[in-house]
Amino acid sequence: MHIFVITGPSGVGKSHLINELSKNGLYPLEVYTDRTRRPSEERVTDRVYISVDEFNKSLNDFLYWFEFQGNRYGYKKDDIEKQRKLGRSICFNITPTHLKFLLERLPEAVTIYLNTPVEDFDLLFRRMVERDISPGDFEKDREKKVKKIESRLKSALSEAIDYGEIEKVFSLNPMSRSFVVKDDRTLYEEVLPYILGCQ
Repeated sequence: MHIFVITGPSGVGKSHLINELSKNGLYPLEVYTDRTRRPSEERVTDRVYISVDEFNKSLNDFLYWFEFQGNRYGYKKDDIEKQRKLGRSICFNITPTHLKFLLERLPEAVTIYLNTPVEDFDLLFRRMVERDISPGDFEKDREKKVKKIESRLKSALSEAIDYGEIEKVFSLNPMSRSFVVKDDRTLYEEVLPYILGCQ
């Protein structure tokens, strides 16, 4: 049984990889969030959307929670313990800026870092546009979403620049790996086989 923490800049494919891992028998640990569900997330199974009040009442239940772009996200201790008892491998994603703090609580976790070279950030932009903007959106809504995407790309850029700090956490677990994601083939040809091979 392993705990795989998938991390990397916004839009690099973390949630997509979690979905693929869940199809291959890994348990996608639910993240609880007080963020509103996006239209593209109707089929997302590893996220539980709760109100701000519900989140506030659950603070003591979380192994770890953090804030990202004005919304909170957290993982519950009981959910992890339940899967440990069942002997199931767990996977979940987290932003790089919060990885260090999470690993202080879960030092046995295997970190899988999905990196995108700064020169390939147009790939991240395209992914975010496809994911977040619907054909039926009004022009005003589209403009608002594009601004939010641009803001997330700035966060992604700073996360990529801070990679040196992320690299230090690899010493905690020799199974941890970094992958350069150039397109979707990287996930299927390199990342997915590596994780499944660790089982």
